[in-house]
Amino acid sequence: MPATPSAADFKARYAVFAAVVDNTVTAVIADAVLLCGANWSDADFKAAVLALTAHMLHEEGALGNGRPNAGAVTRKKAGDVELEYDVTSARLRGDDGATFGGTPYGRTYLAIRRRYIGGAVLVA
Repeated sequence: MPATPSAADFKARYAVFAAVVDNTVTAVIADAVLLCGANWSDADFKAAVLALTAHMLHEEGALGNGRPNAGAVTRKKAGDVELEYDVTSARLRGDDGATFGGTPYGRTYLAIRRRYIGGAVLVA
């Protein structure tokens, strides 16, 4: 298995997360490693872990980026401001594009993952 990147590696690549505590970053890196393949090249493994970590932290609201894990807005209202989010969206059905496509970090992770995990192969 390729070497696991450190919090310092993460912050060097994604400086926007510099204020996030190292212990938090390290914990999320450990989660991200579980979704990256041990048979991936060292460079792809590191890039995927870092991108997925950034995606997970972003989705958890680590950047103060509003409501974490919100689905698409399904209803708006101007007077007394009201929003309603779709929380039963494709994210909960396991649609990878919906799950990871909401951030540039998640899209980077998906692009790397697609090199190793493809669709079905037809054998004639």
